[in-house]
Amino acid sequence: MGLRDASCRFYSWAIFFAKKGQSQDPASQKEHDTLRALRLVQLSATYSQLAPDTGLVIATKALNLSRKNKFKSGEALSLLQQGWTFSFLGNQAMALEKVLEAFRLGEKINDNEIIRDCLNGLGVIYKREGD
Repeated sequence: MGLRDASCRFYSWAIFFAKKGQSQDPASQKEHDTLRALRLVQLSATYSQLAPDTGLVIATKALNLSRKNKFKSGEALSLLQQGWTFSFLGNQAMALEKVLEAFRLGEKINDNEIIRDCLNGLGVIYKREGD
């Protein structure tokens, strides 16, 4: 079973890299970039507690990619992830700034999940500050 799984993964990566070299139309590239931004946010969340500096770099890459593609949900999620990471680094002021920016953007695009996650983040930040 392990050999078969490894073969499938290798085949999938081979297809991915083969397609990566092909030219893509702009709409397809934008879709690829938005999915990549979301994956970067997830990766940043994984690193934020273990290696916060690395998590912050990854969240910033996700933010830049989201802004480049005018992907507002990705931008808000990236800002929120930056806020969480700053909080883990002990910089509650910067964490608060990033989460509030994500909250405002979530309200602007009317994304209730982002708003909810930002409110949760604000509560955690204020608790860590002792307020």
